[in-house]
Amino acid sequence: MDATETEAWIVEQLADGASPEDVVLRLTQKNGLYWPDAEALARSVALQNADKIERKQAPLLVALAMFLFLSGIGAILFGLSPLLMIFTGERAMPLNTATLAMLFVQAGPESFWLMMTGAGMVFGSLIGMRRVWSSFLNR
Repeated sequence: MDATETEAWIVEQLADGASPEDVVLRLTQKNGLYWPDAEALARSVALQNADKIERKQAPLLVALAMFLFLSGIGAILFGLSPLLMIFTGERAMPLNTATLAMLFVQAGPESFWLMMTGAGMVFGSLIGMRRVWSSFLNR
């Protein structure tokens, strides 16, 4: 293979999710390169084409981030449901110290950790997608 074919092959392999070590191993086998040379070539091609690799991986990343984001929102809402059930509706309880104390003793720990997990899922999906969105917007 010539240099452009090798570069295109490396980008394709990395975009398909192959590990860099596998790409280096295949380069040593196919092109007869020594391991340090193949490793340097794979690293330089990956750095030069990082945006292209991320764009090819974007559909999977977007689907995963959307799933995490929506699941996190669902977890937050489910964690808030004891509050909504106690303070709304036909049999609503008054908002006072005794009611809040009862709520936090009975449903507080479960609701708190469920809402924290949901918030972590939401923020994690947003942080993880920052690079993908920036690669699309900076084209």
